[in-house]
Amino acid sequence: MAPLLEVKDLHVEFKRPGGVVHAVNGVNFTVESGQSLGIVGESGSGKSVTMLSLLGLIGQNGRVVGGQALLNGEDLTKMSPSELRDMRGRDIGVIFQDPMTSLNPIMRIGQQIMESMLVRNTCSPAEAKRRAIELLGRVGIPQPEKRLMDYPFQFSGGMRQRVMIAVALALNPQLLVADEPTTALDVTVQAQVLDLLHELRREIGMGMIIITHDFGVATNYCDRIAVMYAGSIAEMTTVEKLVNNTSHPYTLGLLNSTMEIGHGRQSIEPIPGTPPSAMVVHKACPFAPRCRFSTDRCRTEKPLLRTIENDHMVACHHAEEVASHVQHA
Repeated sequence: MAPLLEVKDLHVEFKRPGGVVHAVNGVNFTVESGQSLGIVGESGSGKSVTMLSLLGLIGQNGRVVGGQALLNGEDLTKMSPSELRDMRGRDIGVIFQDPMTSLNPIMRIGQQIMESMLVRNTCSPAEAKRRAIELLGRVGIPQPEKRLMDYPFQFSGGMRQRVMIAVALALNPQLLVADEPTTALDVTVQAQVLDLLHELRREIGMGMIIITHDFGVATNYCDRIAVMYAGSIAEMTTVEKLVNNTSHPYTLGLLNSTMEIGHGRQSIEPIPGTPPSAMVVHKACPFAPRCRFSTDRCRTEKPLLRTIENDHMVACHHAEEVASHVQHA
């Protein structure tokens, strides 16, 4: 059976006065119905651009220059702007980073939830209102009939993000994309929002992609994780394998740079150096200058994403050595 979403060799570029930014370089991944994929990486890794390109939201300077993104067999990269507009919301729901600015401040939240249903004529105004009330209740907004008439400023940040989830689910999408969904929220509210997304995904059976820089979010709320670096996937596998059989030096660096309560580690280990420029086409491993495992081969030959065991892919010449180091650490 074909996956819900299949991204094949995706390349995305942006034109700038100083040259071309190679934001996404040959990305491949799949998402099954009912499955959650976490895309993890530091700022500039290409994780958000990857998702925005699938939605046709990369702006006039950006373009998909290669690859495919098949949603139920239909290539999103070949769709016209009007086809992409119809697809957004209907097939793919999106939750953007900042709930404080994502909602229209001069529209009642009920109108914002009902808008996509009414624009597409999927139901009558009365049915749309019933659906909006149902969704507000489903995402944990108390007194949904009353709050339907409120404006965004009357909600806290966490409640606004719950409203954004209701907006994203209005048309029963098959795939939900959450781009840093808890960025502006405090830790307690973050957990509540992520728990809600996890519960809704399992209840509805939709696929979900969570884009985050927080490894803890990905390991707790995703089935599989893709780690991105310099516009490419460095490592991709199940959460269990990624944590227990880490096989890429960058993934290892990310894990070592996080502090976990109760694990006994007294200090964190930052990754040395800085990410490479996205305006450079890399013919060698882009992580080599920051990597303690690098050799001459890494500095002259770019590693391809390869399978080292079932459902575990790594773009590293020395993946087995890294995994062995982790096992004996």
